[in-house]
Amino acid sequence: MEKLINKIFINKNFLYLWIGAIIVSFGNQLYTFSLPILLYKQTESSFAISIIKIINVLPVFLIGYFSGALVDKFNKKNIMIITLFIQIILLCFTILFLNFNYNNLLYLYFLAFILSCCSYTFSIAKTALVPYITGKEEIQRANSRSMFSQTLINIIGPSIAGSVFILYSYKLNFSIFLISLVILLFFVSRVKFNIEPQKNSDIIPKKKKKIKIYFFLDLIKNNKFLFNLTITMLFINFTNSLVSGIIIYFAMNNLGLSSTQIGFILGLSGLGAVFATLLIKYIRTYLGDKILILIAISTCLFGNLTLLFVNEWSHLIIPLFLNGLGLTLISIFYITYRQENTPYDQMGKVASTANMIIRIPPLIGMALSGLWGELLPIKHLFLLAAILLIFPLYKTFLLLIRS
Repeated sequence: MEKLINKIFINKNFLYLWIGAIIVSFGNQLYTFSLPILLYKQTESSFAISIIKIINVLPVFLIGYFSGALVDKFNKKNIMIITLFIQIILLCFTILFLNFNYNNLLYLYFLAFILSCCSYTFSIAKTALVPYITGKEEIQRANSRSMFSQTLINIIGPSIAGSVFILYSYKLNFSIFLISLVILLFFVSRVKFNIEPQKNSDIIPKKKKKIKIYFFLDLIKNNKFLFNLTITMLFINFTNSLVSGIIIYFAMNNLGLSSTQIGFILGLSGLGAVFATLLIKYIRTYLGDKILILIAISTCLFGNLTLLFVNEWSHLIIPLFLNGLGLTLISIFYITYRQENTPYDQMGKVASTANMIIRIPPLIGMALSGLWGELLPIKHLFLLAAILLIFPLYKTFLLLIRS
């Protein structure tokens, strides 16, 4: 146990990434909370808000494989530093513009796109770097610790962001995000890692093959369980995008919530993700991977169903808690299982290609939710999200019976 604690928490390189990620997660919460509300106050349109969410996903497709190849070929730490520099410079100009009351809608879309491109490339580099620091045997524990701290920030972040938005305006939220990026840059610069880790002979083939562009497709082709898990992720990500793409608009337009109330609700709902990070180890150890997937799908399905009965702002806590619990459970497991079955030197390509595939449904879902909010009753969308989860629930149940 002592060796394990030393491996995860006293390993100073992991600590640098971990502490930096905690700080920037808080800053990012303030930024991502403020931008949709700022757009709502300008346009009062659900579609305008959903465009921001679509823009946040676009980099996965536009620079997805390029980012993965870049991470595998060049120094991961340097790539992380460059992306942070770009974000810092862009935010400096943005805050300057906002001080002169320049908040053009197109510029806000441009800002979101560039920051998303940099953030996505940074996350791919970080995903590829973690196994070098911790070793593959500790990936799940490292991912769980990282997700745990991130979800704690997700709890307090929106509440603080809503209060700051009311008291000091979105400019301060943007400024705090800028400061958090500078701090993260400092911690990343301190990271040191071994370029040539010991490779796992059970994963890497004896004869080195030419790396294919879409290695991930070969990976899931030869691993039936990973293939079914990916299909499940496609469904869960799609249904989650239907809900997340419209939930802030629903809260403000249908329930009449203030930004402070929205922040409070989103913060409390993050407790579901916290519980997921605490439970995943025990569920996977004592109940198995298939039961874990069943629990995750069932929780998300029930969460979407409970949204049909929301008539007051406080009622949002339960469905968002359940969705956070289910989505976080399967997300941690999916990332961990994929990393456990991927060679070190192909982490970037596999991560970027997997992200490209599983982000296609959310791109469609967020566009659909924005249009749906303009034309149709929003609660019918919540019902659709619940119904769509029946298929992966049924498929996973069949796999469990046959095993």
